[in-house]
Amino acid sequence: MTVLRNYLNTNDIFPILELIKREIRKNDYDINRVYVDTDTPAPVETDEVESIEVLRGGNTYDPEVIDSVIVTYVGGGMETITLLRGANPPVPNTVPDYEFINNVMISGFQVTVNSQAGSRTVQGEVIRENGYGKVSRIQMTYVS
Repeated sequence: MTVLRNYLNTNDIFPILELIKREIRKNDYDINRVYVDTDTPAPVETDEVESIEVLRGGNTYDPEVIDSVIVTYVGGGMETITLLRGANPPVPNTVPDYEFINNVMISGFQVTVNSQAGSRTVQGEVIRENGYGKVSRIQMTYVS
């Protein structure tokens, strides 16, 4: 099988990761805060990144795409961003680049934050123009 790449869409992971991080920070849900009481955020000792691990290989259509990103902080906290791929519902084969859209396009994500404050999870959906076009926004649900 020949894997055709739409290089414009292949790089959409970077703005999507930035959108995720911005939304999490905006809602005070990030690794940089410890919630002593559920209403009182206090800063963690450091938000300095110790390491970033990129996991690939879980996508059978294209094993080179990124599946997850794990960010470990010097203070011991960790964020795991797991990407969901493929249009849901799938687009028909009459749509140009339908195999890429149905198998590789980022359609959602889950972020798990582990820190001194415990664990928190955010799930999200990537909302695109026409269901598979440019990213217009992300919709996030704070699970725990």
